[in-house]
Amino acid sequence: MNALSYLTWIVHLTSVFEWLNIISIFILYSKFEKIPFLKKFIFSLIPSFCSALCICTLHFFNNRESYYLLINFQSFLTLISNFILYISILIYKNNINEKSTTR
Repeated sequence: MNALSYLTWIVHLTSVFEWLNIISIFILYSKFEKIPFLKKFIFSLIPSFCSALCICTLHFFNNRESYYLLINFQSFLTLISNFILYISILIYKNNINEKSTTR
């Protein structure tokens, strides 16, 4: 754990906790508002959380070369996550537009 300063560790760990909080907030909000799409949307947040875990794991093991595969995996998860989130937001916007036109 000596590869990073304490402040950098704080930034990385708060990023992981931030994703956990976002996911839990969406779970609570979907139960409160009874919006079925949000339950599906939560699954699109999981790759971002896994991406944050990958980079923390790499740094935890002092950036060993044997763990450099995690960098590629983390980049792949970030790419997939951004794509899935974009598609999810488009679907959500279409659902809102359809509901507003049927009222």
